Amino acid sequence: MNEHSEMIDTVEIHHHYPTLNGIKYHYASAGKGPAVIMLHGFPELWYSWRHQLAALSTAGYWAVAPDLRGCGASQATGKTTDYSLINHAKDIKALIDHLGVKEAVMIGHDWGANIMWIMPMLYPATIKAVISLSIPFYPEIRNLSEIAASSNGKFNFLAFFGKQGAAESEFNEDPERFSVCFFTDFQAMHRKV
Repeated sequence: MNEHSEMIDTVEIHHHYPTLNGIKYHYASAGKGPAVIMLHGFPELWYSWRHQLAALSTAGYWAVAPDLRGCGASQATGKTTDYSLINHAKDIKALIDHLGVKEAVMIGHDWGANIMWIMPMLYPATIKAVISLSIPFYPEIRNLSEIAASSNGKFNFLAFFGKQGAAESEFNEDPERFSVCFFTDFQAMHRKV
């Protein structure tokens, strides 16, 4: 796919497809000025930030919203270990380097906030400030097995999506129910309703 542009809220949004860390990566950007990078959650894409891209660019910032590795137009890779917080952080650092800026403000929502929180720990000279939506700071980089172990017997979506073929099997069994549960009450997927 080639670079292209579209209008959102009367602002021109540019789409870029560089190769970063050996994968095709997609990001949308608008404006000029200090860099603000917005990281989406799961199951979202750059598009979740479309109105913020427009507003921030109008306010004098260079607003950037990538599709994280494996999401949207960014390349998916075959190994689950490729999707660690560290690898996502390396992708974002490569994006910052690609943009040619020395520092950036990071905004993260949901899964993107987990990535955003470790960026200043790994790249303190590069991250000017952080803004988190929905995920509080925790002092140590956690791995997914620790998060799964803390679910106290409740359904854990991280463990569910980490199990090879689990989501695909549930989807194939009843696509309509899967979709409704996924976007309304994921816990209901494992309750007899």
